[in-house]
Amino acid sequence: MRYSRTIIPGSATLAAVVMAVAAATASAAPWPTDGSAPRTPGIVRSTSAETVVYFTRGEHFAKVTRSATDDSSLKGALRQLFAGPTPAELRRGIRSSIPAAARLHDVTLDDGVITIDVSGPFAQGSRQSLQTRLAQVVYTATAFADAAGVRITIDGAPVTVLGGLALEPPLTRATFAPVPAGGPPAAPPPPRKRSALVRSIQQRLIELSYLPPGAAAGLAGPQTQHAILAFQGWQRLPRDGRATSALKRRLNRAVAPVPGRGPARRIVVSLSRQVALLVDRGRTVRTIHVSTGKPSSPTPPGRFRVFRKELMSWSVPFRVWLPYASYFNRGIAFHESPSVPVFPASAGCVRIPASDSRHVYEFATVGTPVIVRRS
Repeated sequence: MRYSRTIIPGSATLAAVVMAVAAATASAAPWPTDGSAPRTPGIVRSTSAETVVYFTRGEHFAKVTRSATDDSSLKGALRQLFAGPTPAELRRGIRSSIPAAARLHDVTLDDGVITIDVSGPFAQGSRQSLQTRLAQVVYTATAFADAAGVRITIDGAPVTVLGGLALEPPLTRATFAPVPAGGPPAAPPPPRKRSALVRSIQQRLIELSYLPPGAAAGLAGPQTQHAILAFQGWQRLPRDGRATSALKRRLNRAVAPVPGRGPARRIVVSLSRQVALLVDRGRTVRTIHVSTGKPSSPTPPGRFRVFRKELMSWSVPFRVWLPYASYFNRGIAFHESPSVPVFPASAGCVRIPASDSRHVYEFATVGTPVIVRRS
């Protein structure tokens, strides 16, 4: 049986980041020091009535336990992976990067290597989506059987490269281990020409919570652009991020965002406006431009709390670093991203511009309530 499900297109790979903190997800097995694949004891047929398949939620794996009473073989586990999340799992924000049209043809185990033959649609998609679905297959297969690696064939034909990953030697969990992080990308030089109009706009943005104090330098850089986008988003205006006289007139008539009722200190994410409000003592102290989950992997509304923080978080299925990550709903977090468009674009997380990511990270202490609302 194939469940209906939503496919995860590729997401932008993060730029190289400051610190190389190898923080893999909790579901990932530790990598051996000798560089070999981590082993999970087991045989091709499970003695358990359950199997584990690897889907995604946000930027991380979602391990799902399924009944194996009808087929406890490795092929049975992979069949369930290819069937996709159930309707109930989809409602919980669980997704798969494996296309609905992809079919599992055969699975064999020879000399410690699992060969998985799939149909042509499995090899179609963006580089990022291909890498994510390979990670799902490798983790599901190696969680089930004690294998040295996984080899992929397409309609019986060998494949050497898929999604930018070399498939020989066979893939292991070590293939998806954290990559070394280099130094931070050079910051773009600020515009040299100062403007009285820009300075007055920045001062008003500070008064209304869209910019931090001290940001009124008269230079229209990325932070000012993101602040304008946040203002335009909150006011439901067309968003272009431009500092104009018309914008100044709008700012002069505006008031600071009112967060509504809730805990005195909290973060409020508005899905329709694509902004996050940092609320302290009942008032909005900062309003941040964000990008939440795209329609195929939406950020679920609800009430949550920040429960884990990582300066540098490694996403195993997406093979990217997530700087300044504050997790509030399983694998869904606030994190820095080089791409924060004016529309929902993420895999479920809340993307934050680099100019504001550290401030959000420091505000979102463990236990901070997070309210994600549609309006």
